[in-house]
Amino acid sequence: MSENLESLRRHIRSVLEVYNPWWRDSRWYERDALIQEYQQGDIRVISRLYHHIASKITSPGKYGIATVRGPRRSGKTTMVKLIIYKLISEKGVNPINIYYISP
Repeated sequence: MSENLESLRRHIRSVLEVYNPWWRDSRWYERDALIQEYQQGDIRVISRLYHHIASKITSPGKYGIATVRGPRRSGKTTMVKLIIYKLISEKGVNPINIYYISP
């Protein structure tokens, strides 16, 4: 890999690291406000979309890019983080292979 490409790769990872705490912290979910709020809530509804995405993207040998759109404050980020937690904790996906990007 050329020096410039490697430098670009390091720069991109450093920019994205703030969105991907699982890259550096194996217990990231204990400090994630959205996951904590979900786990401590009185009602824990898991959407059909969660089950759909989780079943598709967590199948052995599968990979992909998932985008989620919807109204503000509807649980999109919480759902994605729950899927990320499942990928790492239950499916054994290497955290370094999970990229989360948010505006």
